[in-house]
Amino acid sequence: MVLKELYLADDFKDWEDPFDPIHWISLSRFPFLDTFGLEVCMSEGAQPPSTYTRCIEPFLDIDDIPPVLSVTKLSLKGWVSLSPRLQDLYLTFINVTKLSINEPTTEFGNACQALRIFPYRGILEELDITGSESESCRLETLLFDCENLTTLCLARELYQPNLLPILRDDLINLRTLSLSAEITSEDLRSLVGGNESLELVTIDEIRLTPKGQPTKLLSSVEEDEYISTFLELINFAALHGVSLVGDAVTWMWNMKNLKERVAKARMEGVVNEDTVREERSLAFFMYRGEAQRLAAGTS
Repeated sequence: MVLKELYLADDFKDWEDPFDPIHWISLSRFPFLDTFGLEVCMSEGAQPPSTYTRCIEPFLDIDDIPPVLSVTKLSLKGWVSLSPRLQDLYLTFINVTKLSINEPTTEFGNACQALRIFPYRGILEELDITGSESESCRLETLLFDCENLTTLCLARELYQPNLLPILRDDLINLRTLSLSAEITSEDLRSLVGGNESLELVTIDEIRLTPKGQPTKLLSSVEEDEYISTFLELINFAALHGVSLVGDAVTWMWNMKNLKERVAKARMEGVVNEDTVREERSLAFFMYRGEAQRLAAGTS
């Protein structure tokens, strides 16, 4: 049997630095290993170590550690940027083109710092990053070095409107984009209309109105306007060869279908327990707090 993928997850309590490449020397013995994932598990609310330290002897220089040539996909989760040996770990996996970094947000380190240390950003084709940035380390500056990206996944804390020009104008090979943060309809229209390489955009939250609008119960007229505006945006994207998917799109279709079923039942005079239940569900769809729901009301 050939080993092609290996994912390891543990709290590594007896290890001073799980990201030290000295622990992974044996991976070079598996010539067909394509994917390696390492998760340092943490209990909820755990505090990060002040620093990882190296206690294994004898000390090995990075030149003494054989590179793992076969791995092209590397996934790291935990206090990644706090490892003093992180760059050596990256240098061990010299052919990585698909990188996933998931780091908790703390004052001591963040996912962008872990990405900044990665020396091969120019050859990355896929990047999935979860965590945060800092004043001294902005994702905006790092993405300029990732000109060959075809797939990009950004977690909630990392998408900001200032990334729009880069996503639209500079990542000219980007085909798949996934955003778990809120994006405005204006920014999404600009993105799908401006980046000719895009094919698929996954959006979990979308705001069809400017920021700052009060949360309120929508009227039926405003519901129709919301749905029609969203449908127009989906059609606009399709005309530019982009498919819009994700929770925000699913949420809109559910609201549209639910509204149509309730309206049909009322028009036909078929009012039963199912109709009442669906009307209550529709009311729940209409009212959503800005932080909890996937779209804000129109004014």
